[in-house]
This record gives sequence, structure tokens and C-alpha cells, in this order.
Amino acid sequence: MVAFKSRHDLDKVVLDNPGGLRIELLTNGVLFGIYHDQVMINQFLGYPLEGNIQNIYLRVHQDGRYIFTSLMGPLSSSGFRYYSNSALWYGIFQEITYQCRLIIHPEEPIWFWNLTLNNTSSSEADIDVIYVQDIGLSHESTIRLNEAYCSQYVDHTVLQHPQYGYALCARQNQPCDGKLLGCYKVL
Repeated sequence: MVAFKSRHDLDKVVLDNPGGLRIELLTNGVLFGIYHDQVMINQFLGYPLEGNIQNIYLRVHQDGRYIFTSLMGPLSSSGFRYYSNSALWYGIFQEITYQCRLIIHPEEPIWFWNLTLNNTSSSEADIDVIYVQDIGLSHESTIRLNEAYCSQYVDHTVLQHPQYGYALCARQNQPCDGKLLGCYKVL
């Protein structure tokens, strides 16, 4: 009989800062959860065997079709390293080397993704990157109790900033501790 670990007993790496941001990663490169104080930012927790909905994908357009790979977790062929304030996924896919770095701000509840790509082939490559982020924005117990209920109250909008470009914004319309919570990503 195989015994499965409780989610509290999984081997994790924690990136955190004084601003209340805490990002939990499993040691195999799965993004487990993103938290700000008592609020869970993501909706689904990562699992050691399946990974997470939240991921970054590298796509290569070749011969009229797209070939893609996930850059994080057990379904990718990425190497994984972690440091005190960042994590790094790295590898090669279709002659494109990549380094995908998650960096947390030293003080504010902000995180950044930095992706470096290098075409090692002798021909041009038509590539793009897709970032998938699930949004919960509530207490973990509320989200875990009923994911569908929480997700129906998340609104999304795109705003344009003259200096930074487009921002994808999400807001949880069910109050959490009496507040409406939101986040955004500059595009």
C-alpha cells in the first residue's frame, strides 16, 4: 500500500517578503500557491504529479502547426533551482534555450516573471509565450470549499496606461474581510 503525503507534508520551498507575499513551490518545480497575508491569489493548488493550471508555455510555430511545452512542473523537461528570493526553470525545447525566473520584490507584495529565450538553430524561429494564471483572491478555505462559486465572482478588465502599456486586471467581487480584492498584470 502506498501512503500519500498530506498537502502540509509536501516538500516545499517558500519565497516570501516583509510585504506579506508568500509563494510556495514544490521541490520538483510546481508552483503550489501564491498568498498575500491570509488571501490566496491563485485558485487551484499545485500537485506533485500533475503540476498546476498556473504555468508558462513556450510555443514554436513549425510547418503550419504549433508545438508547445510547459516550462514548469513535472510535465516539463525543465531543470529547477531555487534561491532566497527567486526560482529558476531552465532547459531547451525545439532548439530554443530558455530561462524562466520568478522573482519576488524585496519588500512589496509583487512578483515578476523574467523569461530569456535563445534560438540555437541556424534558421529563424516563430515563437511565442503563453502565461496562464488562475485567480482566486479570497481566503484559501473559501476557495477550496467551492472553486466554481469563487470564480464566478471574479471580474476581468483590460486597462491601458500611457507609460506601461496594457494591464490585465482581476477583481474578486465577493468581499474578503470586508474588502474587494484585485490584482493586475502589465502586458
